[in-house]
Amino acid sequence: MGQIACANVLSDIYTLGITDIDSVQMILGIPTDMASNERDVVTRLVGQGFKERCKTAGCAITGGDTKQNAWFMIGGVATAVLPTSNIIRPLSAQAGDSIILTKPLGTTAATTLYRWLEQPDKLELIKDCITKSEIEIAYHHALHSMLTLNRAASSLMQKFGVHAATDITGYGVIGHAENLLRHQRNNVDFIIERLPIIEYMHKADIHLNNRFKLLEGKGIETSGGLLLCIPSENANSYIEALRALDNGDGWLIGKVVEGNGRVVIREPDQLHVINVSSPLI
Repeated sequence: MGQIACANVLSDIYTLGITDIDSVQMILGIPTDMASNERDVVTRLVGQGFKERCKTAGCAITGGDTKQNAWFMIGGVATAVLPTSNIIRPLSAQAGDSIILTKPLGTTAATTLYRWLEQPDKLELIKDCITKSEIEIAYHHALHSMLTLNRAASSLMQKFGVHAATDITGYGVIGHAENLLRHQRNNVDFIIERLPIIEYMHKADIHLNNRFKLLEGKGIETSGGLLLCIPSENANSYIEALRALDNGDGWLIGKVVEGNGRVVIREPDQLHVINVSSPLI
């Protein structure tokens, strides 16, 4: 949990093409109804995980705050100081750009179904469409994805001329794409034609009547990938370079066209789903 929270915090800086982070402050919310012995252990382990992921990213925790809270909470603030010329502001998507996503979708679906393995009434809902083994594979794939820093994806943004970027978290790929569009200098639309989804989560979502809204692009993600608007002539080279770094990956999911600030996702029967197998097996 601590490592994933750290990866999520750092991602906002990475969307700007910045990989060198000067400081991180960790924020902890400690549950008031947790026994003191449990609280001490959980707080120590989560904080340790946060620090370990900071170390992996090459940055240090320089401060923070701890508060009592109704539920456990961890987050933080990341800061980088550098010349403005080194920042890729999320403003300049151009008609003709390709849209790349650097992590598959489906983390919430995978972690939810994994919890259902301990809930017989929930397990009954999915027993005919997915096996325990498939759920476990998807869960560990999701953990691997959430733990992966977007640093490698960010490090290539300047080299390949990325025009605008955001990261995919709580509002899903469509919500974050819409937010990115609101800040563009040019009058453009985003056309989403395909979505990479953690293997087995697509069929589970269909079986559950679109419970996780993956095909609508509205699935909630944690520590998701970067969505990049990149010159189309550089898109394949970017993906190849990312795959050569840190076991990264990327998928062409759509294009930027002239328009009026809309995100258009293909209908489910026209949307191409890429079932992404786990890199761990």
